Amino acid sequence: MSVHEAVPRFWRNKTKQIIDNSKKNYYKNMVKDSNDPKTLWKCLHSLNPKVKNTPYELATEDNNTTKSKKCIADTFNNFFTSCAEKLRDQGSYTPVNKADFSNLSKFVKNKLHKHEKFSIPPVNMNELFNELAKLDINKASGMDNIGPKILRLSAPFIASPLTYIFNRMIDTGIYPSLLKNAKVTPVFKDGDKLLATNYRPISVLPTLSKLIEKHVSNKMYKYLSKLKLLHPTQSGFRPQHSCQTALINIIDKWLQEMNDGNLNLAIY
Repeated sequence: MSVHEAVPRFWRNKTKQIIDNSKKNYYKNMVKDSNDPKTLWKCLHSLNPKVKNTPYELATEDNNTTKSKKCIADTFNNFFTSCAEKLRDQGSYTPVNKADFSNLSKFVKNKLHKHEKFSIPPVNMNELFNELAKLDINKASGMDNIGPKILRLSAPFIASPLTYIFNRMIDTGIYPSLLKNAKVTPVFKDGDKLLATNYRPISVLPTLSKLIEKHVSNKMYKYLSKLKLLHPTQSGFRPQHSCQTALINIIDKWLQEMNDGNLNLAIY
């Protein structure tokens, strides 16, 4: 091998080695700095990103197949919107008017006092500004096509009018229909890709609707926590709780029962 061939090959291999080592250290530090399961899984998913499988062909309700985008969208729409009705027709749930809420009502009445009924408090402009400033610009936009990035950038200018609009919604009890419209994407689960039943819907609401929902959720959670209306072992949809806290709790109970000489029975 001549000198003219050896030198470029040496630097090519040297460059590749530096790049590979840099990638290795980058992902190693990323995993090391993951302080919670959500961040860790986000890191792992970035190493093996999923390829979006858009259905190009779908079986219609009349047992034919179609490649028309409109027919595919209509088929998914009819299937997703009829799921709840089919469950109702099958009678696989207990109607509200026949459900027994006596134990729940007794539990709540023992916790509540006369003047502690929940009502949605008005939105504070400073709190709303902080929520706008914390918006994740990588999130998708809804049907209004107003993404979180433009809302975050314009936070100093829109915080005041948005506060007024949200407070009018709370005062009047009217939630605009436009904020209820969601962009629905069918995500394939498994099985035959031609069948709509093998897809699940992922809905993306307008970012503005998420802001007012966040306000209501935060105030409701504080209210429930203050009156101790949430079960201590409930781990779903709670800050500083996760699958890990639920597992720790149940494993701790199992170990205690084993230490006491009892048998554990788990039903899934």
